Amino acid sequence: MTTIAEKSQGLLDVGEHCALCNKIDFLPFKCHECEKTYCNEHRKVQDHDCVPVKTKTGSGSSSTNRITSSTRLGSTPASKQAVGAPRLAAASAASDRARNTSQPTSSSGAGSSSSSTSSTPPALERLKSLWAKKTSSSSSSGGTRPKKVNPLLALAELKKSSKGDEKIPTQNRLYFYLVRPASDTLDISGRPTTRPEKKLAVFFQKDMIVGRALDKACELLAITNKNNTSNGHRLGLYAGDVFIAYNQKLSDSIKDGMTITVR
Repeated sequence: MTTIAEKSQGLLDVGEHCALCNKIDFLPFKCHECEKTYCNEHRKVQDHDCVPVKTKTGSGSSSTNRITSSTRLGSTPASKQAVGAPRLAAASAASDRARNTSQPTSSSGAGSSSSSTSSTPPALERLKSLWAKKTSSSSSSGGTRPKKVNPLLALAELKKSSKGDEKIPTQNRLYFYLVRPASDTLDISGRPTTRPEKKLAVFFQKDMIVGRALDKACELLAITNKNNTSNGHRLGLYAGDVFIAYNQKLSDSIKDGMTITVR
């Protein structure tokens, strides 16, 4: 098992000690003349009194040559850099050409327009355009689309607010909405008026006959039922535009959550 001391020693082994001041440097320099390793402060030949340089050039040597006579360990030597320079230049030129062809160019001379076009990827521009069209179409059509109602939640709300005969067992109840449409009528003084629509949440017994359910619905909606005394229009229960026969059971044509109109 590796101890803490060994781990610490391993961290110190990453750098090298300066040949002059013995300070550890994690990015040391190696002198090309004396082949020794130095820290950043002593990397120049005049800073560590490089003996080979003194022997070659004497005290009047050029400061430029002395300053550049050492490089960081792990960096590419100058000779190799000179050989690889044409390849790097060619690769850079090819990369620039590919970048220029992938970005749209603008014929306009305005600096702000060309800068915005060149700095924004084409895919992002298309996404912005599609979003703008979608927003525009939504606003022109009257706003956002209505959210879909969960049928189970709607039925639960109907059962919670519905009214009916509490003596009916829960498993035999049929939950639905009863609606009396708005209609033109006469008030008590004989003047024309409009009776507003009325909507109730109710529950009836599933096996109740439609004719009997119609009488109960008229009572709840305050509708006068003259089916048995008049030869005129006969009231009935409608699921949408479909008339429900009087002799049927409610459960034969009506399901939980439906809206039934009396007209």
